[in-house]
Amino acid sequence: MSTIISQGYLPTYSLYFGVSIEPLLYCVVFVIKPSNKASDWEMFDFPLFTIDILLRVIETKPPGFLQNSVRYLHINAPIKHSDLQTIGAACSSVMNLFHYCTGIAMGPGVLGGLQNLRFLTISLREFLHCCSFTKVHSVLANITHLELLETGHFRGEVLAAHLPLLPRLTHLVLNSILLDVPFRTALQANKALQCIVCLVSVHYIARRMHPGNIHLLLEDSRLVCVDQETDWRADWLHGVATREHYWMTSEAFTMARRDGKVDRSRYSIVDMDTSWRI
Repeated sequence: MSTIISQGYLPTYSLYFGVSIEPLLYCVVFVIKPSNKASDWEMFDFPLFTIDILLRVIETKPPGFLQNSVRYLHINAPIKHSDLQTIGAACSSVMNLFHYCTGIAMGPGVLGGLQNLRFLTISLREFLHCCSFTKVHSVLANITHLELLETGHFRGEVLAAHLPLLPRLTHLVLNSILLDVPFRTALQANKALQCIVCLVSVHYIARRMHPGNIHLLLEDSRLVCVDQETDWRADWLHGVATREHYWMTSEAFTMARRDGKVDRSRYSIVDMDTSWRI
């Protein structure tokens, strides 16, 4: 059962077969607001942290402990910029970072230090800001999975101009549909991309897309629209725990569509519905 690690209880694990198992406790750091209930996440066997508790862990653990332990970091709670810098420096070997609704932007000073990062979820505005700093480019060059939030206020051509900074990108997720010509052209020219996901509902498509433009969703066989019914925080934890994530589901769907196992005119799925697999 998931529990919030309290300030008075920072467990120390003994050696097991000569190896400390304590670092395993900190492989996944899921930061929540103090007002959140641990019961919301008890389906996952991960400890939960508040910002203050995580900062205390950083203060009390030996130098390099979290750097050698933390691989998955999810921050969805208000945080000071100085505290984010402290956490980023302590968890600099993280491979999967989710940063959203924290009240501050993920600056280049933090992102530029995460050289092992492969999976990144961040707002498009923060992403574009970080792209303007050369110290971040070496980190972006290693990203394979990128999820961009709050994309609905931008034109795709803005993102298209920065795709060359992501030569290893194989999976791209947006929470809107960007189909302007410059963006579509950039996607078609990007042969490394294997899956392009738009996290939008069928109601969103009906409201935002002219019926005459629906065919654009089928021009690229790698693109799929996913109606995400699962809570996005729960989905992130589920992906960490089982490696099953809407990325995997989306990729399986696009492959099935290319192989003719799914109607080629179908462009959307619901994340909880697997009937198309039959």
